[in-house]
Amino acid sequence: MYSHSTVFTTFATIRVLLDLIDAVDRGDTPVLVLLDLTAVFDTVNHEILLERLRVTFGVDSFALLWFRSYLAGLRQALSLWRQNRKSSPISDVICGYHKDLS
Repeated sequence: MYSHSTVFTTFATIRVLLDLIDAVDRGDTPVLVLLDLTAVFDTVNHEILLERLRVTFGVDSFALLWFRSYLAGLRQALSLWRQNRKSSPISDVICGYHKDLS
């Protein structure tokens, strides 16, 4: 069964492809920029990042929704593997992201 994020990512990928094809059909020269997201969110507040993408780089519509979806609802906890094996409470991630997502 497909998850919501898988369907959304597939839809976004198809949308980008169709936009590229439309640009070529109009005689434009499309440019596609691909980002390696493995470390970019380590120290950036997510709301600041989303606003910067929107205002500075003109990211909007489906692309901005994709970033927001990618960052939404991330949660993490810190485990210390010592004698007592205690973990911190699970908390929302507003800055950085869980490394297991990459």
